[in-house]
Amino acid sequence: MARRAVSPRRAAFSTSARAWPVPRASWRADAAAGFWRSSSTPAGPPAAARLNRLVGLDGLVSVVRGDATALPFRDGSFDACVSQEALLHVDDKLAVLAGCRRILVPGGRFVFTDWIARATLGERERARLAEWMAATTLQSLDGYRALLGRAGFVRVETEDLSDEWRPLVKARLATFRATGMDTAARLGEARVREYEQLYAFFVGLVEDGKLGGGRLSGSA
Repeated sequence: MARRAVSPRRAAFSTSARAWPVPRASWRADAAAGFWRSSSTPAGPPAAARLNRLVGLDGLVSVVRGDATALPFRDGSFDACVSQEALLHVDDKLAVLAGCRRILVPGGRFVFTDWIARATLGERERARLAEWMAATTLQSLDGYRALLGRAGFVRVETEDLSDEWRPLVKARLATFRATGMDTAARLGEARVREYEQLYAFFVGLVEDGKLGGGRLSGSA
């Protein structure tokens, strides 16, 4: 991807629950710094502010809590918007995409990654993902391409990342199982068992080709 100079305006970032599943009970949504944030911990924006200080970005990055479907920023406020595995948790994806389009300057770029549903993903599996990890209205690459177009984006590009993500989630499941006793001592055995079941189910869908990963982008 070609590098593009960023003006003194702010760049908008959207981060999420990382590239592994988070139980629905511990999921929530924030908007931070131009950034929309879904967090697996109750720390939220204060934790982001501490991280800014630790990496030397204090004073350069603002942390703002808000609603991803109604971004609290003026039109044309940002040069870029980036989201990482967040949109799967949002029911009204078009509202989020349209909001990102609105806050970008003309020619600004929106880039995001997300989990992608394949045609073989069944309704019962979709329902279980929604119940366990708040994964709602899961899209295909073509589905996201259509939504980006409806939101007003042009020069839309898509990339299938499934082959890269598949070994990553499998390795993370193995790591979680290897550290299960230590985790149980901190969180309790019941919670660890629930998470292991969720994770194994999720990884099984990825290995069976029913879920995959994708990177998408579009210009305002």
